[in-house]
Amino acid sequence: MSGSSEEEHARADLVVAGARCVTVLDAARTEIDDGWVAVRDGLVVGTGSGPPPEAAETLDAGECLVTPGFVNAHHHLFQNLTRAFPPMTDKPL
Repeated sequence: MSGSSEEEHARADLVVAGARCVTVLDAARTEIDDGWVAVRDGLVVGTGSGPPPEAAETLDAGECLVTPGFVNAHHHLFQNLTRAFPPMTDKPL
């Protein structure tokens, strides 16, 4: 969440820094060059640019693309259901 308080960032477990961030946390899909993402308890607690906040662990993203809050909606869940059925053939079982 861009604009989170400094106190929230200071409590981060992990900061991914030096990244090109494309946030999906806002309707504008904000792009941040040389940005950072702060994570606490597995949740994104902040994004921003400039010097990253202190955290228990800092990961240098090396200018890689980071997409905080993005959930991959592409999946093949239906295939799990088809595993229980034999293949369709014209031969009797």
